[in-house]
Amino acid sequence: MLRYSGAVAHADWIVHSDTEPGRLIAFGPAGFDAYGRLRFLRDPAYVGEPEGGTDPLDISPRMQLETLVRAVDALIPFTSSPNPGYFCVWDSGVPMTSPVPRGNARIEVPLRDSFLIEGPLAELGAWYDNLGLNPYDHPSFIWPADHAWCIAADVDPHWAGVGASAPAISRLLAVPGLDCVAADPAAPVARYD
Repeated sequence: MLRYSGAVAHADWIVHSDTEPGRLIAFGPAGFDAYGRLRFLRDPAYVGEPEGGTDPLDISPRMQLETLVRAVDALIPFTSSPNPGYFCVWDSGVPMTSPVPRGNARIEVPLRDSFLIEGPLAELGAWYDNLGLNPYDHPSFIWPADHAWCIAADVDPHWAGVGASAPAISRLLAVPGLDCVAADPAAPVARYD
């Protein structure tokens, strides 16, 4: 079962990363062999395209979670420690939908204060079941205990960044129906207006 965790030292590699904050929340900590962008929407077709111009427009939190679940399922074979896994959720300042205590799970991720969540990676699909989250609160970081890979899903982009080994990224690129492309964290990415 996923639960808030006071074992905040498991997030130190993110909290104390020397990676530039904007890059950190977009792709996770530096140092992986390869990177990808897991797209929730296709990239903009032209400069200035509004997000509402995509067809179909479905970037709902539930759709994002389904995409993240499929990506995590593909990445689990590339870790030796899928249980426990670790997750963050951004502290958006919006009240929780239920009185689930967050206790001492607060961590200070640069630009995105968050709460640490712990549980089996394979249970990501149960994200909304017992954490008292608002419907739009998707995981902002997902990683296994051995730091073999990291998914960073910030609140603003239409994609999530993934850092992993080259074989793990190759696997993500090959998952049918999963829109993932190779990425360079230093390269600019087109944004919707």
